Amino acid sequence: FLTTREFTFIKGSKFCILFFMGKISSFLDNTYTKILLGATCVVLLIMLFMQRTTRQQFKEVQSLPFHNTQMEVVQDGTYKNALFTSFLKVEVEVTVQNHTIKDIKILNQQGAQEGELEEYAKEMVSANSSDIPMSKVKNARDINFPKIVFISCVDSALYMGVDEKDKNPAPVETKDDKTE
Repeated sequence: FLTTREFTFIKGSKFCILFFMGKISSFLDNTYTKILLGATCVVLLIMLFMQRTTRQQFKEVQSLPFHNTQMEVVQDGTYKNALFTSFLKVEVEVTVQNHTIKDIKILNQQGAQEGELEEYAKEMVSANSSDIPMSKVKNARDINFPKIVFISCVDSALYMGVDEKDKNPAPVETKDDKTE
């Protein structure tokens, strides 16, 4: 039924499996190995938790309002807005004069690194827009969630200064919104 070559291969494979099973068993008897396996399990659990957290943050960011407010239609004044997510709470005051962002004050923030939001505010003032560029995103770890929340917060504050006749009927729709 089996050729000599096939029989030898099966017999050799069985021997290899039994040999390695014995080695694995003696490998697991080592205390250092048990510590290493335990540490590996902890690292994997942390990675799983971080992935879940990133997914939750991604869903929150997708639901934020983005009006793509153009400065030409924003009236002079000072506008306040606040946005609260599970990972960042921010309150801003935006001053506009002659269709130019003169100042962005961060009244309250929780969850961002020290100076992070202030840097974004400076970028927005120099660009005279709430639409500041994001760095290239290669994967989920590259997404700067606090920056996206801050952009939405400032954009919504600026949108308060837009006359009703100039307002968009709805926030800007993204490509992902159109898929069904």
